[in-house]
Amino acid sequence: MATKLSKREKVLLYVFLCLALTSALLFLLILPAAGRNLALSASRENMHFQLEEMKARMGQLEEKENRAAALKKETEALYADFFPSTVLPEELDALVTKTALEVGVAPQNLTMEMPGAAPAEETGSGGGIVYPIVINGECGYGVFVNLADAFARQPKLVLKAMTYQAVAGTFSLRLDIYTLPPLPELSAGEP
Repeated sequence: MATKLSKREKVLLYVFLCLALTSALLFLLILPAAGRNLALSASRENMHFQLEEMKARMGQLEEKENRAAALKKETEALYADFFPSTVLPEELDALVTKTALEVGVAPQNLTMEMPGAAPAEETGSGGGIVYPIVINGECGYGVFVNLADAFARQPKLVLKAMTYQAVAGTFSLRLDIYTLPPLPELSAGEP
C-alpha cells in the first residue's frame, strides 16, 4: 500500500530530517569539540600559571645566586684581613720581623706559642686560634712608639700590651694574631 504524502507532510518530514541532522551534528561533533576546547583552555590556563610560577622561582633563584656571590666576595674580603688557622709559624715570624725591621728595630727575642702549647687558645667553636707573640728588644723611645704604631696598624695583629723601660732602653710588646678556620667551599646548589 503505497500512500502518497501530501506536500505538507513532505515539508514536515524535511523539517524533521533537518532537525534530526542538526541535533545529531550538535551532539556528535560540536558538544565534544566544545568540551575538548574547554578542557584545553583549562589546561592552557594551568600551564600559564605554572610558567608564571617558574619565572618567579627563577627570579628568586637568580636573586639568591647573586646574594650568595656577593656574600662570598664579602667573606673573602673579611678573610683577607686574617690568617687561616693553618698558618705556619714561619709566616707569622716573617710578618712580625718584617714589620719591626721596617721601623728600624731588630727584635732580640721573639717568643711565639703555637697550637699544642697551652697558651694558644681556641677563639670559639669556629676553629680559629689566637697566637700570642711576645717581642723583646732595645731601642729609643721614639722608635718604640713607631714600632707600636706599626704593629697597631697591621690588620692581622692585635697589640695587647706594651712596656718600655726608659733607663735600660728595653721594650716588650705582646701581640695576638687571630686566625680563622679555612674558608669553606660552597657547592653550586648551596645558597
